Amino acid sequence: MRILPGLVALQAIVLVVLFTKWCQRPDAPPPPATAAGLVAADTPGATPEASSPHAGPTTTPDPLDRERLAVATSSIVLHGLLVGVDPLPGDDEVNLACRRDGIWRPAKVSRGRFAIAGLSPGRWQLRCESRGCRLLQLDVVLDHEPVQRRDLELVRAVVLPVFVRTSQGQRLQTELSKLGIWQSLQVIATEQELRSDLAPTENSSVGDLGVGRHRRSTDLNQGNDPNGDDGVLELDRDPPVFASLLLRHVLLASQRIEPGQSELRFVVDLEAATAKLAKVRLRVVDAAGQPVAKARIGLSSAQGGGAHALTTDDGTATLEHVLPGLCHFEVGAKDTENYASHLTLAPAAEIDLGDVVLHAASKLVGRVVDEHGQGVSCSLQWTALDLWQPPHPLQDRRNAAADGDGKFELWGTGAGRRYLVRAKTQGQRGERGTRVGFAHLGASATPPAEPPTIVLHEATMLQLRVREPGLTTFAVVVRDRDERPVEVRVIEPRWRESSVLLPEGEYVLDVYDGAGTRLSHRPLLVGTEPTTVNLP
Repeated sequence: MRILPGLVALQAIVLVVLFTKWCQRPDAPPPPATAAGLVAADTPGATPEASSPHAGPTTTPDPLDRERLAVATSSIVLHGLLVGVDPLPGDDEVNLACRRDGIWRPAKVSRGRFAIAGLSPGRWQLRCESRGCRLLQLDVVLDHEPVQRRDLELVRAVVLPVFVRTSQGQRLQTELSKLGIWQSLQVIATEQELRSDLAPTENSSVGDLGVGRHRRSTDLNQGNDPNGDDGVLELDRDPPVFASLLLRHVLLASQRIEPGQSELRFVVDLEAATAKLAKVRLRVVDAAGQPVAKARIGLSSAQGGGAHALTTDDGTATLEHVLPGLCHFEVGAKDTENYASHLTLAPAAEIDLGDVVLHAASKLVGRVVDEHGQGVSCSLQWTALDLWQPPHPLQDRRNAAADGDGKFELWGTGAGRRYLVRAKTQGQRGERGTRVGFAHLGASATPPAEPPTIVLHEATMLQLRVREPGLTTFAVVVRDRDERPVEVRVIEPRWRESSVLLPEGEYVLDVYDGAGTRLSHRPLLVGTEPTTVNLP
C-alpha cells in the first residue's frame, strides 16, 4: 500500500492536465458540476449548495478505512471559474494558490478557469492576485470529495500610473541605476500615513503589503528610460488612502491619494535620496594577521546584486552606495574559508568593520543516520556560530548533500570555527513525512578518526502566527535545551505567519522585534502533533 500516495498524486496531476486540455476547447461550456462539499469559511452557516451558483448536489462519501483515508487526504482537486470582470486577466496575469501550514498548492489557470491539485480535507487559505484586480483572500474548507468547486469573483482595482522624478525633473530610478542600484524603489499603499522607516529587510524591497500592489517592469533596461513610468499602483480599496515611496525599507516620501485621482507622482531630491546610502570600510587579514589582497567582498540582498569590491595589497576595501537594510556579507579568497554573515546597515551609515579574519580552509565531514543508525541521503546547510548574532537569519545560500550512506563533506568551512549543521530529508508524505536533525560541529585541519553523526528524527510542524495585522517585523530564534540556536524565522509585514519543522523535544523560543530587541524568552515543548505559537 506504500505506492498508493504516489498513485494518488499522479491521478491528481492527470486530472489537472485533462482539465486544462478540456478548458482549451474553443467550444468548452462551463466546468461540469461535481460533488459539492466546499463551504466558504467566511460565510457562516452556508451550505455546500450555496457556496457556488453552479455547484451540483451534495453527496456523502462512503466510509473510508484508514488506508483509503490516508490516500484521500492528498487527492482533492479544487476547480472553478474566474468571474466578475470583463475582459478577464490573461492566464499568466493570475497568481492563484492555496496555502496551509507553510505548504503551497499553486493553480493551473486556463481561459478563466482554474484547478488546484494535491489538496487535503480541512481549512485552506486561498489567495488570488490578478493584474488589474483587487487582491482576493479567503478561507475555504474542503471535505473528502475528490473533486470540489468554488467560483471566484474578481473586482476591478483602482489603477494609478506611477512617476518618480527628482527635483530637476530627472527620473529617480535612472539616476540610482548609475550607482548600481537597479531596483529597490517601491510604492506601498496604506490606510494610515506612514511616518517613519519600516524594519530592515533582507529582500530588495519590503514586498506587497498594505492595501495595494506596485507593479513594475521586469525589464531592468526600462529603468534607464528617462521618460519611462515607474509602474502602476493597484488599490484594493477606493481612495482616500496613503501612498509611500520606499528605498528598500527607507521612507523617501508620502502623499494622500484622493478619490478620482488619475496618476501618482513623487518628486524627490536626488541628493537627499543618495544620502540614505551607506558606506562600509574593512581590512581583510588571515589567521596570522597578515593582509589578504584581492579578497572578494560582497554585500547583497536575498535577491542578489548589491555592492562588491576587491581588497588592495594592504587588505583594505571600501564599499560605497550600499543600500541600507539587512545585507548578506560574504568574503572569500584563495585557500581560505567562505566567510558568510549578515550586517544590518542604518540609512546614511558609515561604519568601519576593522579587521575581518579569514581562517584557513578546512574540512568538515560527518555522517547522517536515522534512528536505527542507518545512513541517510539528505540535504544540509551550515552556519558559522561565531559569525552569527541574533536575530539574523541562518545561512541558507549554500547547500551540500549526504550520499546514499549518509556521508557528507561541507565546503568553505574555516579551521577552528564551530558550525550549526542542519540536515533534512523530504518524506513520502510531504512535510508530514519530513525528517530533520541538528548538530553543532567543529571544523579542523585534520578530520577526526570517527566522523560525527547527525541523527534524523520525524519532524513536527511549529506554526508561528502574528496575532494582529500591521507593519511590524518579528524574528523568532529557536534554541535547543542548551540554548544553542537551531532555527531562525523572520516574519515580515507581507506574510504574518511562518513555520518550522522540529523533532520532538524541549526547546527555547526567543522573539525579537524588527530592531533586534528581544521581546520574550520562553520554553517550548514540541510533541508529535502540530503546535501553534502566537506572536509576539
